[in-house]
Amino acid sequence: MKKISKLFLVVFFFFFTIQKSYASDDLKIFLLKFTDFENYPWELLSDEFKAYYRITGIDVPLIFDKNQLKEFYDEQNKVIENYKVENLIVLDSYESDNFINLTYQFDWFASLGNTDMQGIISSHIIIEKSDAGWFVIFEAVNQ
Repeated sequence: MKKISKLFLVVFFFFFTIQKSYASDDLKIFLLKFTDFENYPWELLSDEFKAYYRITGIDVPLIFDKNQLKEFYDEQNKVIENYKVENLIVLDSYESDNFINLTYQFDWFASLGNTDMQGIISSHIIIEKSDAGWFVIFEAVNQ
């Protein structure tokens, strides 16, 4: 009986980790869309979306709604070239019936004129789940 209990636990945890892996892959694919600033998925932001950005070298946080963030990225895209993202990883996530709360980070590389730049972006994001799909309602970014 003891062996059967141990076997059950091993099988249960094996299938639990597989299911978590698939969820993680779906989240990673979803998040990668938000690293493409030239083709940013504005349709996946809630109309009530808010963003809170902490950027190194700027003393106060930048706070955006959906339209303000679009203007910010449009201006950024005019001067940034060769933007590339690598190593996106989900650091932590929690999922309830209606929301996904997660933290992720990635390395970025870009050029501004003759200057090459790079850094790490960490983001805390809240995603609302609905019958129509996933929509981001809040993001706090540290760069």
